[in-house]
Amino acid sequence: ADLFEVEPDLMQDYLALAKEKMMEKIKVSANQKKTTVMMEKYNDINVKLRDLNLEIAKLYGAFMTFKDKLPFFNQNCVTS
Repeated sequence: ADLFEVEPDLMQDYLALAKEKMMEKIKVSANQKKTTVMMEKYNDINVKLRDLNLEIAKLYGAFMTFKDKLPFFNQNCVTS
């Protein structure tokens, strides 16, 4: 028998094992990519929420400045 000759059944077993390992690697890689995409989306949402929070704070500051400068207007016109 030739030293490099492989039994057909053994070769099929190795091929099946290699296919299984390759599928596992593909699944792990796909899951890592999904996780990366989700993290990027969450980071984008976080940036937008931070910007929105800053805009709300600016709006609140402007309103409070307006309120302090015109207390009569706020008490009689805005609240009635």
